[in-house]
Amino acid sequence: MIFDIQPGFVPSDFPWVEEKVPADLLEFSYAWKTYLNLGIICAGGSDAPIEPLNPILGIHAAVTRMKINSEDRTVYGLGERLSVYEAFALYTKGSAAAIGQEKRRGVINKGYDADFTVFNLDVFAVAPDDLLKAEAVMTVIDDKIMYDKN
Repeated sequence: MIFDIQPGFVPSDFPWVEEKVPADLLEFSYAWKTYLNLGIICAGGSDAPIEPLNPILGIHAAVTRMKINSEDRTVYGLGERLSVYEAFALYTKGSAAAIGQEKRRGVINKGYDADFTVFNLDVFAVAPDDLLKAEAVMTVIDDKIMYDKN
């Protein structure tokens, strides 16, 4: 079983979803940390064009579970926040597993396809809100440079 999730729904769906979904079901909605802890493979997506395509927005949402650039600093589902590593893994390891390519893609490892993005900052060393400042400077897909900002 693999769940295809869209972390960007947290900032767009809350707080209205709390009024629509019964409390006993809400605890199982958007429960990505729980799913991962249960060993369920989760693949991250954007649900574009409904939500913005940029995966950094989904990663930020998975890590902070807050609205972006808002004075409302409410955390929706505090216990379900993911680490930056877990959030990136949704879009790398999880997505590779969802398409049956976990032995070829999703991690940087010898023998795996070179599929990766280089950012202008160390996404694992910045404060969660600073993830929003991350810009892709290079993207490599299947060993080929597909985007180079320079």
